[in-house]
Amino acid sequence: MEENKDKWLNYLALTTVILAVCATLSTFKGGGFSTRAVLSQTQASDQWSYFQAKSIKGYLYEIQKERLELELKTAVLKASHALEKEYRGKIELYEKKIRKYDEEKAQIEKEARKFE
Repeated sequence: MEENKDKWLNYLALTTVILAVCATLSTFKGGGFSTRAVLSQTQASDQWSYFQAKSIKGYLYEIQKERLELELKTAVLKASHALEKEYRGKIELYEKKIRKYDEEKAQIEKEARKFE
């Protein structure tokens, strides 16, 4: 009879050890998912910050372009053809930079949404 009790206690001890190992492994696995979630959220935050920086730079070029366009309107009356050409060249350069920043922002936004 004692032999049966000992066998039963051995099975109980073995089952307890197996359950403890399974619980430990699942805790590690769950911690890994938590770490990945935090990392992904951090990457998304970084991408949105990058997006915001590009937006600010693009906006600065828009302001510069508008200022040059206004100056050009007043300069046309009293300026030489060379100066007008220089103004138009700068305005065109700023338009290109604005388009470039808009394209970059679209790509950055796509990346940020992927991380979210």
